[in-house]
Amino acid sequence: MKYMKQREIKFRAWDRDTKMFINSRVPDWNITPDGRVMILNVTIPSYKIWDSVILMQYTGLHDKNGKEIYEGDIMETPTNIRFEIKWNDEMASFMLNGLEHMIMKLPDGVAFSNYRYSKIIGNIWEDKHLLDKRGG
Repeated sequence: MKYMKQREIKFRAWDRDTKMFINSRVPDWNITPDGRVMILNVTIPSYKIWDSVILMQYTGLHDKNGKEIYEGDIMETPTNIRFEIKWNDEMASFMLNGLEHMIMKLPDGVAFSNYRYSKIIGNIWEDKHLLDKRGG
C-alpha cells in the first residue's frame, strides 16, 4: 500500500506592535485551538494571549534557493512577475495573490509548478512596496 507523504505543518509569526517576527525572540509560544498565539512562562506556570501577532503557515514548498515558502511571502518569477502567497478559504489552498485571473493551487504543484524557478524577495510585512512593481 502506498502512503501519501504529509507535509510539515509549521508557522512563523509577525508581531504588529514591534514590527518583528517573533520566532527567535519568544522561544515558548503555542497556537490555541482558535488560532491565537499564546506565550508560555515555564518559570511561573502561566500564559498570556498575544493578540498583536499574525500567524503565517508554511506551504510545504521551497523556492529556487531552497528557502521555505510561507503565507505572506512575496515571490518573483524568472520573468519578473511578483505575487504574494496567500491562503484562500474558498479554494482551501494557498493562492498567488495578485494573479487573480489565474487559478493556481499550492502545494500540489499542478497549477503552479514554477515555484521551483521563482524566488522569495520579501514578505508583505517588511517589503509590501515590492508588490508595487509587479512586472509581467
